[in-house]
Amino acid sequence: MKKVIITIIVAAVFIIAAVTNPSLYDHRETVRQILKTQADKIAEKKTEGITDKVVSGVIGTDISTGKVGETIDGVVREVTGAVIGKVADVGVDEEIGRENYVFFSLTTLKWKGEKKKVGIGIFGNVFLFADVDEYVDKHI
Repeated sequence: MKKVIITIIVAAVFIIAAVTNPSLYDHRETVRQILKTQADKIAEKKTEGITDKVVSGVIGTDISTGKVGETIDGVVREVTGAVIGKVADVGVDEEIGRENYVFFSLTTLKWKGEKKKVGIGIFGNVFLFADVDEYVDKHI
């Protein structure tokens, strides 16, 4: 009797894994989330202090300590992040793939002829490997 119950439980787990295996769309959306986060970080790093540089160069005044400076920095950061994010977003559909193994799937990234496994999808979730952030930082 115990063997039958164990067999049923194991079969149920495999069926649930197969039914909830994430789609290609799920894999791409997870990568998009990471790219959006990275784009925001890059935008913040690249635009840091831009108000000081632009305004002091144009009118010779330092306004970065006031609300105007914060607003300008914020707007520039948002625009830069959006542009970087859009550029990265366009490539996701072409460069992110999914290898389906019925019970789980792997997220793949094609970059300059190289195909790298960057994540795993199981039970309705996609988990990206820890080195994905480093890989994105290095290649973007």
